[in-house]
Order: sequence, then structure tokens, then C-alpha cells
Amino acid sequence: MSTFVKQFLGEREGNQLRAEIYSANQGYTIRYHINGNFVKEETITGHSIQYIEDAATNWLDGIKVLNG
Repeated sequence: MSTFVKQFLGEREGNQLRAEIYSANQGYTIRYHINGNFVKEETITGHSIQYIEDAATNWLDGIKVLNG
């Protein structure tokens, strides 16, 4: 079971972006959305919440690219 932790909102190239962070037993999951549509889910283990938040905001800023 996962628990909602935090949400980050942004806008890039006319698109509304949202990254939602959830905690779970195995680590953290980030769920990425563009214009309200789910795009991808990424589970990250072995890192701090600060690392997870940085990953989410890097995506909003266009630094992190989602592959696949």
C-alpha cells in the first residue's frame, strides 16, 4: 500500500505538469501527469525523500527526461 506524500505542479511549453510522490515499503514512487493524463510511474529505492523530490522537480524543469 502506498501513501501520498507530496505533489509538485509546473508548466512547460503550454502543458500543465504534475508529479505526485507516494511512499511505500520498497521506497518511493513518482507518478507523472501531463495535462491531467497519467504518463508514467517510476519507483525509486535506496534514496532519501530529498532525492525523490529533486527527481520530480527536475522533470518539471525539463532536466529529467522520461524514457519509455
